[in-house]
Amino acid sequence: MEFFKKLLFSIAASILAAYAHAADVSFPDKPSQQSDINNISPYVGQKRSCDNQATVSPKKRKKGAESTPIDHQEFIDFIKEKELSKHLMLVTFIKNALNSGKFELAKFVKKYTPPKTVCTLIELHAKSIVKQKNGPIEQFPGFYIKGTDLARIINAERMHTCIKRHNLNCLDVAQKYVYPINGTLYVFARTVDLGKNRNKPKITIEEARQLATLVEETGYKDLSLQNVIRNTDGKLVIIDTEDRSFLGYQYDADTDSTPWCKLQFLANLLRHVAGISSQSKHRLILEDEAKQWLENRYSLYKSKRVEMVKYTPPLPYMTHFDDPDIDFELVKKELGF
Repeated sequence: MEFFKKLLFSIAASILAAYAHAADVSFPDKPSQQSDINNISPYVGQKRSCDNQATVSPKKRKKGAESTPIDHQEFIDFIKEKELSKHLMLVTFIKNALNSGKFELAKFVKKYTPPKTVCTLIELHAKSIVKQKNGPIEQFPGFYIKGTDLARIINAERMHTCIKRHNLNCLDVAQKYVYPINGTLYVFARTVDLGKNRNKPKITIEEARQLATLVEETGYKDLSLQNVIRNTDGKLVIIDTEDRSFLGYQYDADTDSTPWCKLQFLANLLRHVAGISSQSKHRLILEDEAKQWLENRYSLYKSKRVEMVKYTPPLPYMTHFDDPDIDFELVKKELGF
């Protein structure tokens, strides 16, 4: 008798379990992962005409109903959409910052805005500038578009300060400006007027001394005839000032690894002069006396190795050459880089 009671109880329990199982929810094995997928799906809370089941909550699905898979291309499009949102957020911040004048960025843009005549030209050719992004524009003579990297301006101003502080009167840096177009900040650089100095003789010993000082103080590495140009006044003008133009900002195949120091900075200059760098086709040409002076200086540095291998941060990480009126690092922080 007891046996039959247990059997009936077992049968009833099985029937109830089957009924509940048929009517209840089908949950995924790893609910946390399912939740993550739903969080990134572009269709969460929306109805798709091709798949009405995408709008059904998992708690209401019958057994066997599977979650709608996210198409690969749809996922890529969604990521792109998110990136676009980041861009729009940045544009909105820039517009608000410039309008309110309460951010360091507003001070930066105000100080490094080009002259009014140039601003007029920029406004006149704004569509062409946005379309081209980089390089010269025929209707915009005397200026180059240098993209949207404000580090070019920051590093150029730091180099200006270094040149003035060390009285390097044989050197100069191409003047750079910033101007907003539709909420995007564009960088512009004055072209260097070469005139009759295009084929001027080799770099002199005094110019070599000053160039060595600049390199030792900043870690500048783009030392080629394309980036160090002699202008009509006879000065050597530094052109490119983006972050990657400096040793130590990122790994450089032509140099040793960290720690970056004055000894390595000077060694890099010697490599360019000797024509054994990646830019050997456009290497700087020095007078024999100037080249000998550099080699002697390097030998002196090697003899004082302990002192000269002390870590020296490259210009993008320096602050002691900054504009006293503007916090460059805060500008970078506000823009998120």
